[in-house]
Amino acid sequence: MLGVNRELSEQSQEHFANGEFDLALAGFQTLYEKEFRSGQMYGDLAACHYHLGHHHEGMQAANRAIALDPTDARAHMLLGMYLLRLGQFERGWAEYHWVRENLDHVKRLPPHMEWKGESLAGKNILVVDEQGFGDTFQFCRFLPHLQSIADRVVVDFKEAIVSLMEANPRFGEVHDKDAALSINRWTHMSAVPYRLGLGLPDLNILGQGYLRAAPGQLPDCLTPQEPKPFRIGLMWIGSDREAKRKSDRSLPIAALRPLIQAGTQARIPVEFYHLHNVVASEEIEAAGFRGQITELAPFMKDFADLSRMVEQMDLVISIDTGVAHLSAAMSKPTWILLPKHADWRWWHEGPSTPWYPLAKLFRQSRMGEWGSVVREVAASLAAHLIKTSPDQP
Repeated sequence: MLGVNRELSEQSQEHFANGEFDLALAGFQTLYEKEFRSGQMYGDLAACHYHLGHHHEGMQAANRAIALDPTDARAHMLLGMYLLRLGQFERGWAEYHWVRENLDHVKRLPPHMEWKGESLAGKNILVVDEQGFGDTFQFCRFLPHLQSIADRVVVDFKEAIVSLMEANPRFGEVHDKDAALSINRWTHMSAVPYRLGLGLPDLNILGQGYLRAAPGQLPDCLTPQEPKPFRIGLMWIGSDREAKRKSDRSLPIAALRPLIQAGTQARIPVEFYHLHNVVASEEIEAAGFRGQITELAPFMKDFADLSRMVEQMDLVISIDTGVAHLSAAMSKPTWILLPKHADWRWWHEGPSTPWYPLAKLFRQSRMGEWGSVVREVAASLAAHLIKTSPDQP
């Protein structure tokens, strides 16, 4: 019996890793019914319910896991994600800041120096950028608050973001890893809104376009042209980690055909650009888009390069990835394709998010089905291009 239960548990974990959340949930519920009711089991149920949009059941499972073990970091994090998805910021931040305990790579600094929200007058604070690129672009908006109350703010950004952030000094001093560092306090970036007690009214206190492109040279394909083409940046797949969930944060390039057709049928010149830093020439050619999508990966070594390319776009169309966050943070028109039950920052419904008021969200109506989403985006694009046409009255 134990062997059967272990096998079912492993199968359910594999289903979850592959983004097959309904199958994973069925397996975990079978184990639950057999009274294998540990904190781990409740956490597994909470994680599945989150991806399936079952808010009541998921929060209930997370709370049960926390009741069994108040130090269960994953359960706290999941509860925070549920609350933030529903717009409950005060309690949501308090739970979500446990996210750092779930990240193996997070830097461990002296516990007695961790900032807990006390006065930073006369203090130097180190902010550790501990999550993904999209999280950085989303959360860096809160750093000027620290600048206003601390003597010095130093941020340990990931290497690929350093050059971009050096061009945006309002977010703090970029940590020079080769230089001596004297600090009095430290915190993780995701904990800043929690420690400052920030809520919905504070999300856009910096206004639109709080990130600016880094100065530098553009590739020839993006230099000014006459007549000026309408440039569209595309992202149809995220990082390798994200791509594992095929129905979540990636879609096959062939699914973009309605978009490409909307561009080719427009009355103005339209150019499509691939904004990923990984070359996809073979994929583009196999889909029949050779000569219709221009690769930018050969000119892209970091996010500073990418920011200059995004700056040249008239529109960015992307799945949920760091590029979408960067574009929206730069106040570029950004259309984001989302799974049926998207991550907490996109909330649980609607075509907009308070995080990026100018972004437009397109959601799946059925899990894993991108066709209707792309058709909706293509129709919106066709209408947008008509409005953009110079011969429109």
